[in-house]
Amino acid sequence: MFLYLAYQAVHSPLEVPEHYKEPYNKTIKDKKRKSFAGMVSCMDEGIGNITQTLHDTGMWDDTIIVFSTGKISSLLQDLLCILCKYKG
Repeated sequence: MFLYLAYQAVHSPLEVPEHYKEPYNKTIKDKKRKSFAGMVSCMDEGIGNITQTLHDTGMWDDTIIVFSTGKISSLLQDLLCILCKYKG
């Protein structure tokens, strides 16, 4: 299986469900920073769900996860193409 997942999180617009911002109400006063922190928490939860599913289905030991910020680089694209060639 090949999965490419592009999160929009931590890019504008700074929008996130309120319950992700609530843990930061006492520590972050700036609304934009609080939204950003909530977006990171939301993304972290989503990645946690994926990794937990990989563990639960026995796929974790055969998985490579690559994190990249911004636009995908040509080096990373080349790496992904090489990895896909070895996938039966």
